[in-house]
Amino acid sequence: MEKELDIINMIFTNGMDAASGGVIQESDNKDDSKCQQALVKALYKCQATKWKEYSSCKKNKLKGKGTSPATTAQELQDACLQTDPNSPLSGIPDPKGKIAKKCDLSGEVSRKCPNLNVFPGCASPANAGALSDCLDTIVECKLCQALKTIDGLSLQCDLFDDGLANGSCGCFHDKCVAGAALIPACDPCVTTICALDSFCCEAQWDTPCRGAVFDVCGSSDCAPPCEGDPSLTFVGGPGRMACRGLADQSACEGAYHATIDFTAASCFWTGSECRGCGPSNADAGACTNICEP
Repeated sequence: MEKELDIINMIFTNGMDAASGGVIQESDNKDDSKCQQALVKALYKCQATKWKEYSSCKKNKLKGKGTSPATTAQELQDACLQTDPNSPLSGIPDPKGKIAKKCDLSGEVSRKCPNLNVFPGCASPANAGALSDCLDTIVECKLCQALKTIDGLSLQCDLFDDGLANGSCGCFHDKCVAGAALIPACDPCVTTICALDSFCCEAQWDTPCRGAVFDVCGSSDCAPPCEGDPSLTFVGGPGRMACRGLADQSACEGAYHATIDFTAASCFWTGSECRGCGPSNADAGACTNICEP
């Protein structure tokens, strides 16, 4: 049910609120409403078929049926998602053509949809085939994200869904990790950061870019865990200046920050101000980093 709601949210963009341009009621436009209902039903069948075929492949590969058994997540991924490091295009093996049959929705679109522009998540498709492809891309995206969690796969979902690093399925890599430049549209926080520093989306998503997730977006998404004392409150970073904004001793001693190396360090009270217990202060004996386990 959760996977189905994820797909619904993507194709309707704003969820299932008719007032926000999502679901069309029959009382407002019978043809468009019937079109939406038919395609959502067909999309669920497509999704179910992909899950079934992947699960069958996974079962056979783990047992070594007809081939050597998979002993790593990468071997499972290569076998059952046909991932090729030299090509972004991949997919679930479909020896009997079941996926092709259930997931080509172009015929259903032609029969049921006099108006193609019925899903905000697939705006202005050129033809029935384009709408079918867009809807299938959404299924691929949600399938990829689920499989990464369930089976520990290392898929790049933004490539897996349509073969392009275009932000269609989240960011090319986690915004909490330094790496290749990100697409602004892949995440609202990334959009904000790249508007201030285009380097992050044109050249490289480096340490200052990921540090901006704290400072610019005010998000704790990338906060390293304070393993030594999980009760401490994260106040930002990277660097000890995040602690300097705490003027109260109690608040200071109940907080921690991210160092420039993105490790967790507790804040400490000097007697007159709050500072961060990063490596330099800890090594000098000024404090004890209680975030270290």
